[in-house]
Amino acid sequence: MPLRQPRPTPLALSIYLAALSGAMAQTAAPAVEEIAVTGTRIRGVEAVGSNAVAISAKDIAQTGLVTSTDLLRSVPQVSNIGADDSRTSGAQRAVSNIFAGSAVNLRGLGVEATLGLLDGKRPIRGGEARFFNMDNIPAMALRRVEVVPDGASAIYGSDAVTGVVNLVPFHTYDGIAVRANYGSANGLKEHTFGALGGKSWDSGSVVAAYENHKRGNLQASARPSLYDDSLNTAGAIGTSTNSSPGNLRVGAAIRPIIDSNNDGRLSAAEYAASLASATPNRQSNWLGADALPRQERDSVFAYAEQDLTEKLRRYAEGFYSRRDFFRLNAAQTSTLTVPASNFYNQSGVAAPLSVLYSFINDLGPTQISGSETSRQVTAGLKFDFAKGWQAEAYYSDGHTTGDQRANQQINNAALTAALGNSTAAAFSAFSNGRVTQQATLDSISGYSANHNVLGLKNGAVKLDGSLFALPGGEVRFAAGAEKLQETRAALTASTASGADVNTLIVANQATVTRKVNSAYAELLVPIIGPGNAMPGIQRLSLSLADRYDAYEDSVPGSKLLDTHTSNPKLGITWQPASDMKVRGSYGTSFRAPSLGDYSYGAPTFQAAASAAAVPHAAGLFGLPNGPVAAVLIQGGRLDGVLKPEKAKTWSLGLDFTPSSVPGLNLAATYYEIEYKNQIGTPATSAAFTDASYANALVAAGLAIANPTTAQVQQFLAFGGALTPHIGPPAVVLYGSGSSPVGPQNTPIYLLIDSRSVNSGVVKTSGWDFSAKYNLKTSVGNWTFADTFTYVSKFRQSLLTGSPLVGYLNTYGYPLRFSTRAQVGWEKDGASANAFVNYANAYSNTQVTPNLEISAYTTLDLTLGYDMGSRPGSVALDNLSFQLSVRNLFDRKPPDALVGNPAQAFDTQNASAIGRMFAINVQKKW
Repeated sequence: MPLRQPRPTPLALSIYLAALSGAMAQTAAPAVEEIAVTGTRIRGVEAVGSNAVAISAKDIAQTGLVTSTDLLRSVPQVSNIGADDSRTSGAQRAVSNIFAGSAVNLRGLGVEATLGLLDGKRPIRGGEARFFNMDNIPAMALRRVEVVPDGASAIYGSDAVTGVVNLVPFHTYDGIAVRANYGSANGLKEHTFGALGGKSWDSGSVVAAYENHKRGNLQASARPSLYDDSLNTAGAIGTSTNSSPGNLRVGAAIRPIIDSNNDGRLSAAEYAASLASATPNRQSNWLGADALPRQERDSVFAYAEQDLTEKLRRYAEGFYSRRDFFRLNAAQTSTLTVPASNFYNQSGVAAPLSVLYSFINDLGPTQISGSETSRQVTAGLKFDFAKGWQAEAYYSDGHTTGDQRANQQINNAALTAALGNSTAAAFSAFSNGRVTQQATLDSISGYSANHNVLGLKNGAVKLDGSLFALPGGEVRFAAGAEKLQETRAALTASTASGADVNTLIVANQATVTRKVNSAYAELLVPIIGPGNAMPGIQRLSLSLADRYDAYEDSVPGSKLLDTHTSNPKLGITWQPASDMKVRGSYGTSFRAPSLGDYSYGAPTFQAAASAAAVPHAAGLFGLPNGPVAAVLIQGGRLDGVLKPEKAKTWSLGLDFTPSSVPGLNLAATYYEIEYKNQIGTPATSAAFTDASYANALVAAGLAIANPTTAQVQQFLAFGGALTPHIGPPAVVLYGSGSSPVGPQNTPIYLLIDSRSVNSGVVKTSGWDFSAKYNLKTSVGNWTFADTFTYVSKFRQSLLTGSPLVGYLNTYGYPLRFSTRAQVGWEKDGASANAFVNYANAYSNTQVTPNLEISAYTTLDLTLGYDMGSRPGSVALDNLSFQLSVRNLFDRKPPDALVGNPAQAFDTQNASAIGRMFAINVQKKW
């Protein structure tokens, strides 16, 4: 399973697509580019009833942001919750972001509930088939970005629960442009190079773009005030006692290991001295770790079209992206059992010694490396009939490969053997990690790896045009059908879980195949328009859309999902005056289970003394006082239980462009979403902190308290040798039970089924506001703009039947208020833009007492100068410069105390980067 593949030539895709155009004719009038609007299948009209946020190429340039993901996260409707390369744990499946991707999350309802589109079409996804990484497309290739934060399954099918984000690339571009960007912050550097080129002729066009982006790693040690684990989320000392040198555990006491002569041996005198000291050794959980991984990405986009006849046109577009990443995570830690036979154990104690230990000085931090490569090609035909009708057919083929490898993983079987060794080749648990022989260290250091392959094949046909004319205008209609197939194959491999590091354990996930047959129709009825306008009703348009999707998910020999769904949507736009528009929409949406939700589960033992053990279960079911041992089944499922998530959405909005104030645009939208059947993991060990919820888990059959031996053995058999599962069965589990026998001698008091189920419900509502004023004066053109979101309600139940709880304005959930305001100026090629970013104060309710997290305001600034057309100077002609500063005043994120290991700020609402300077140079020919 290779984890490093040769980089394909990035221009190969461009050459392939350019060949489609044939021989270029002499340059004539540029080809006319069709305008497609996000949120509707009908050409040339705006989406009726829905709010749309359009970000033009000029808007993108003003921000100084260099990646599509950073740009989209500046939109207030987008929450930075879930998959992001700045975190390896957290809410909404951030923990499963093993390929270090970054995703867009509208309304904070999950990255899987936001549909990413490329040119209005479904692209191949990444991240275990959970989201489309927007950075796969070079930023220079984008003509605009459109965000429709409204349910759109009636138009696009699954996943468009909270809306769609559509990347709209250039289809025509004449000339060549290159751009270089260099950014620097304390402890961090990034470089970006991009190029865009194209040519148009009277019957076609070709466009290609390339981008290389490099960002170095940011070490946690470069931000000591942010990555500070001196306290944990329970308010106790967080700095780990799993350290180097380590600590002895004697009963409930923890005592520092004192190796006075640094020989790695623990003598009887040193053992006595260790027991006499009450101050344990401590070590930061962030020691040697990265806050941000190193990333490098190459991406290519290309588009070509050519008229074959006056009515028939063919086109093709595609992209290629490869992203490599590398990060240092915390070193492996363990509680070691050191027998008296160990060469370095000279304590004279007959019983084994228990040592809390970190391998930081033996093996170093854990090295996580990998790559994700995506490519997709779409080819299509468009045929223009009489009277404006058009037929379109296209076929897409996409492929994503993800690889991840974690080195410095401890092979416990080899470690146990090394701890029992009576020669100098034994493992020393009593030193600062500089005594054990290298050959011994090599024998205990293994690796684990993940390999993920995704495929997409999508064919579609569409017909749209005008049915007939009404006094209000043309009645337009669109209908189409799609046939989609997606596949996911995955495997895990490990040399850390076998008998020794020379034994490779490979577990193949079952290949999941999804087949979808869809049909849709959309009707636009202009009830009142210019031909029959009346006072108070200048225009009145009605849109009706519906889509039928039949889903079949399967693995070899078993069907996982066999269902169909219909999702209608109604939109209405009323224009009482020429400068005012009222709009509203209602519809249903759905999300089919992600292919990443289908996987094998495996049992995990949580010992009573471990940090992850079930807390505060005493008294609930007559269990012992304090944390108790439990067994969890974790992972996905392949039993056909999972069903689609469903949502109802409606919105009402107002757009106002007063004629008395030219250049002023105001908009307000109220929305409500009821999201049911959400797929999640309601049964976790942490859930037992609440007595009523713990009882609900037992009642739902997701937990068993005080299990019998037979129940324990049945639970463990789920991941046994004869049952497919991830990794080898944990030896410590077998022979265990409420009456323990065999190697595991800790009684198990809880069985928890922590696999994914349909059980969640969310009800949320709020307001989107935007204001923009363009003012032309003698001293330049000014722009004043503000976009903000006010969430009035966010209530959620994780378990069917349990009451809805308000989570708004708490850690891991959407904020009540966030905004991004802009003041811009430009004159004679010079420009300046300032952006104020604000996130309101909120609470971390996961700590006791609750911690209030302060409001956070940052200022971004961009200064630019465009030399314009200078025919007399080849060097200066169409040359532009830009200096940008993010977080100009280097505002430190507010204290939050979140995460595991603990950190002092919240990566969901603040960045560890701090002030970052960047210079951008662009040249056009």
